[in-house]
This record gives sequence, C-alpha cells and structure tokens, in this order.
Amino acid sequence: MRRFDRIYLSPHLDDAVFSCGGRIRREVDNGLTVLVATVATADAPAAPSPLAERFHHRAGLAPPATPERRAEDRAAAAELGAELLHLGLADAVYRHHPRSGAPLYPSLASLLRRPHPADTAFDAALTEAVAALPERGLLLAPLAIGGHVDHRLTRRAAEAAAAESGRLELWEDFPYLLRWPGRGRRRPRGAGWRPYLATLPPAALAARCRAMAAYGSQVPLMFGDAGRMRRLVERTVERTGGERYWRPPPTTAAPEA
Repeated sequence: MRRFDRIYLSPHLDDAVFSCGGRIRREVDNGLTVLVATVATADAPAAPSPLAERFHHRAGLAPPATPERRAEDRAAAAELGAELLHLGLADAVYRHHPRSGAPLYPSLASLLRRPHPADTAFDAALTEAVAALPERGLLLAPLAIGGHVDHRLTRRAAEAAAAESGRLELWEDFPYLLRWPGRGRRRPRGAGWRPYLATLPPAALAARCRAMAAYGSQVPLMFGDAGRMRRLVERTVERTGGERYWRPPPTTAAPEA
C-alpha cells in the first residue's frame, strides 16, 4: 500500500479543505504526497430523516444527495493537488437506532452533543477504517471545535490510531471556530500540546478559497455566498497569521510540516 507524507482525516465532504486547504496546497507545492480521507461519504438512505431532508433542501441537493457532494470533493481536491479516499460511512444525520429505527440525531442541537449511546456500530467501523489507513508520516484530524458528533468521533479514532506513534496533529475546525467560539474544546486534552501556525503564501491562500468554492452545495449554507466566504477566510488568516494546528508534547512530537 502506498505511503503518504500527510493524511488529513475529514469527517465530511468539505471539512479538511475548509480548515486546512492552504496548508494542503503548500505541502503539495513543496513536493509532499497528501491524502484527504473523508469519513461520511455514503449515499443518503431512501427515507432520510426530516433533519436530513431539511439539509438537502437548503443545499439544493436531489436524492441521494451524496454523489453530488462527492463530485464537489473531487473538484476541490484537484484544485489543491491532493489525492482522495472516501471511507464510505454514513453521516450522523443518516444514522438510525439499530432497534427502534428512530434517527439518532434528529435535530441540530443533537448533532452538537456527545455521541448517542446507540451509535456504537458507526464508532467501531470508523475506528477500524482509520486503523486501516495507508502508512503516513503524519495524521491530521479535527480538534472538534463546535462539538459536532462526527468531528468528535473522528478525532477520537485518530487519537487511537496515533496513540503509539504520536504522529498526530489536530486542526481547528473552520468555520465552527467562528460560529461557536465557546462550544467544544479550543485546545487538546492533556498537558504539553503546542499550537503551530502554518503560514500561507498568497498562492496557497487563493487555492484554498478556490477549493472551498468547489463545494457549491455547502458554501451558501455555511457562508451565504462565495464572496463572503473568501472575506471570512482572508480575515481569519490575517488575524491568526495562518492556519492553526496543535502538536503533541515534545516526547512524541510530530515531524515538522
């Protein structure tokens, strides 16, 4: 199996590009091999929950919704020069209780809480899928700012996969860090984690914005329009100095990016 210098573990079909697109492009430009592995890429069920239907309607997505989103993901990755791996698991809004058949996450509020106790099959499948990812120099996963259940579970699986090697960094979820600044952890658990800023050359920042714009179904939902999206990205990068990541304690430090 091919080895990658970097694997970005993305909960959904946009998260890694929205949060890390500039660094991904910078790394590709510097000759590194980059894979974006996205967790929730399965088609919507034939009878989606009311919450899922509402999301589809607002995004202008026709059933089964996800093929269009996967196509957007391919266009975004092409803009950045990254490779893609779709893990084929179901989005939280598509998951149901194994006995009652009721949606596990019927509301936006339920998506931003701890995982449902009956969500064990997804958790196990995700842990197995992450453990089976190709060999890499560094794994990058969401910090889970905002508390979205899929982000929490993705981070947990990444931490388990990197427990021995320590080759893990956590990225700050955009635009969650703007919308819910007080929700979710703003820094990793445990002592010794260090923030790191990936500075972005103008070309990398521009490529990130172009790649984000490829998610035509999501940009209106998340930002209103592409112009406002670009202004928010540029303002955030200017304010912070780049894209912020968190590195583990020095005893298990990840390689320099």
